[in-house]
Amino acid sequence: MLYPLFAMVILTFAVAIVAVRARFHSVRAKEVPISYFRDMQEKSGITVPERIQITTRCFNNQFEVPVMFYAAGVSAMALGVETTLTIVTAWLFVISRCVHA
Repeated sequence: MLYPLFAMVILTFAVAIVAVRARFHSVRAKEVPISYFRDMQEKSGITVPERIQITTRCFNNQFEVPVMFYAAGVSAMALGVETTLTIVTAWLFVISRCVHA
């Protein structure tokens, strides 16, 4: 069960790297002023590129449903209920999150 949990952590870091790189690129290209990222609120005259919105939503989503996955995985390990079914289900969840991201 540890490997699927670790894979989700890796996915979260990968999504974070993509989101940060998209933000840096948009600031360097002068598409979005750096002040926008302080409070992440639309200001008059600022048009945020769609890739920034998508990567931000994807990163934020990594802290919604996957948190329950972490809790369930740690609980399964602590209670010793790591069966083939739980491990296969965990990997299916990780794969579905990779496809989603």
